Amino acid sequence: FISLSLFGNDNYNPKLYLGIGSGILNNSIFSKDLPNKYKSNQTFVSFKFGYGDIKAYSFEFNINYINNTTNVFSKNDKTGYGIDVSFLKAWDFGINIFPYISIGIGGGWFEIDRTLDNNLGFGSYNIGGGAKIPIYKDYEFDLKYEYKFISYEGIDQISNTQKYKSHTNMFYFGINKRF
Repeated sequence: FISLSLFGNDNYNPKLYLGIGSGILNNSIFSKDLPNKYKSNQTFVSFKFGYGDIKAYSFEFNINYINNTTNVFSKNDKTGYGIDVSFLKAWDFGINIFPYISIGIGGGWFEIDRTLDNNLGFGSYNIGGGAKIPIYKDYEFDLKYEYKFISYEGIDQISNTQKYKSHTNMFYFGINKRF
């Protein structure tokens, strides 16, 4: 929190905020051993904790619940959970819409149904952009697009370990409350 205030000036007014939202993940999962990319659309719910100024810099911590329907990693892929940490830079153009860019890292896991593995971990690098739109006092809408490069933990098979990666596009809509 202290490091964020170093970016500010006299008009910098950082606050804690909480948010909730939902969206769609567009996955393109690939592996060097797969002949084709596997594409899937998944829904997710996100809970957000942040600190910063809507007009300048912020730091966010997101917890995601992912409705996983890929069935790429096993015959019955199940619910997933993700955690992202992001740094945001916003701008105030005087139009009461605050566009921003974000960069961060993440990780998580989801349950799979395999003989040798029952869950699969992953890590990601994230970059995105969006806008925060104040609606009433300390409430704001949050619209965001984020690209994630995801690398999955290896899956043990009889003869080798299968490694997957994905290019993921995330579309998010939520509401935040600043304190």
